[in-house]
Amino acid sequence: MPDSNQTIVVTYTGEPQQPVRLYWKVKNRAAVLAVFRALECVDEDADWSGRWVWLYSDEASGIELTKRPDEVPVERRPIALSQIAFPAKDKMVMRFFSPERAIAAAKFFGPVVSGNSWPRLMRPRGSNSSACHQGVSDEQPYLWRCCDSWEPAAS
Repeated sequence: MPDSNQTIVVTYTGEPQQPVRLYWKVKNRAAVLAVFRALECVDEDADWSGRWVWLYSDEASGIELTKRPDEVPVERRPIALSQIAFPAKDKMVMRFFSPERAIAAAKFFGPVVSGNSWPRLMRPRGSNSSACHQGVSDEQPYLWRCCDSWEPAAS
């Protein structure tokens, strides 16, 4: 439990900030991109070719986060909930600033891209991985949120 002298950094939507990546196995990239183009809440990033941004607006305004879009200061809207990239033909990576946003994305995009893409389970990798998952077997698939680097679990 944090003491009164500690500060917790939170996102503009009120969740404790913790970087998270969600990796997706993509069966049909063209179909996923067609879905993105049809959604008002997903925009192609004008500053970075091939990157997309999921916004807290339009279709995504109903997802459950600590603050609703109308509770975010006007000058901060729309909030970018995720950066989305395709590092390979059959892979998509979504980057978030909170685990709650990653969970919301899995719930939101799962039905929308059903049959063309699905999230992969993750396991930690890197310097913090052993400290982060004491008592958890490497064979157990799970989405791990506390480590600074990730890799897809073996399927």
